[in-house]
Amino acid sequence: MKKTIQFLMALVIVMGFATGVMAQQTDNDVITARAEVSAQVNVTQVSDLIFGMATPGVTKTISTEGVVLAGLAGTAPNITPNGGVEQAGKFSVAKGLNTSVNLAFTLPSSLSDAASHNLPINFNDAGVNKLAKLSTFGGTQSDLSFTPGTGITTANTGTTAAYFTDDAFYVMIGGTVVPASDQFSGVYTGPITLTATYN
Repeated sequence: MKKTIQFLMALVIVMGFATGVMAQQTDNDVITARAEVSAQVNVTQVSDLIFGMATPGVTKTISTEGVVLAGLAGTAPNITPNGGVEQAGKFSVAKGLNTSVNLAFTLPSSLSDAASHNLPINFNDAGVNKLAKLSTFGGTQSDLSFTPGTGITTANTGTTAAYFTDDAFYVMIGGTVVPASDQFSGVYTGPITLTATYN
């Protein structure tokens, strides 16, 4: 009986030891944290918005195609100092593939000459013609028109989906100058800024 008790006690100790060993058993594995950072968004000036000759008292509108929608079209000798006649303004935007960017213009309300005279300018829709648009480099996607003052966001659904997946495109802008009937003659200029921000 004594041997049986000793045997049972030894068995309990061995089992307790085995249980303790099993309780301390561990295991692990590793996964990798991965992130891909998009390319920096980059906006580059391609060409200026040029109205050509504007006549006092005659409103002149240039479309995103550089076409005169209102006012008089420039013809020789009405050549602007840089050698052009009329043209839309153009920026290029480069960004990461499959990314959303907000595009917003900072627009002047007037242009100024060297003597600080002002020439009113606006970027309101000209009838059915919106005065800004997106266009792909190769023209592989449809142009997308919008109102300059409201800006636009490239989203992964809807009308901007092609520009969401693209990594570069153009942004064109037109505008309207409104010379007074007694507008001083001269060359008037003002800055148009396009800002692209990841959304």
